[in-house]
Amino acid sequence: MQRPPRRPPPLGRPAPAQPPRAATPRSTRHRTLSLKHYTYYVDLRAGAVSGSETAWSIGTDAGGDGDGAFELQPLTDVFVVPAQAVPTAGQCAAKTTRHPADGRLHFRQVPPGSTFCLRDTTSGDIAVVRVIDVDHGNYATTDDVTYYRRRS
Repeated sequence: MQRPPRRPPPLGRPAPAQPPRAATPRSTRHRTLSLKHYTYYVDLRAGAVSGSETAWSIGTDAGGDGDGAFELQPLTDVFVVPAQAVPTAGQCAAKTTRHPADGRLHFRQVPPGSTFCLRDTTSGDIAVVRVIDVDHGNYATTDDVTYYRRRS
């Protein structure tokens, strides 16, 4: 259904200012991905598992304590979502803060059932990662990943 054209404002009154369109993210991927062990990576933009790091990816490692952790790339900010909340891309973008100093998000910080948001500081892209399962022995993980590309 087409909208009728807007009427011009009466003479003598300025047209109301139109708010600028925000550069809002749009979802381009939603996948459940499994890393078999610490030598695999999740390519966040492609929504796929990779055998090597990509332009924006996460992997896993021992975490410095032997219990496992997600490895974050240097230009990635993070927000651990409280409880069982399901955040929007806008909420993630607003709440992400500088990533942990050691570049890791320990499995104990995001156990199965947890969600965390990642923001690529160079592009503004957002990834929402819901942890389904982790293995503290070989640092395997299964996660539900939703990727939002920031519109320019």
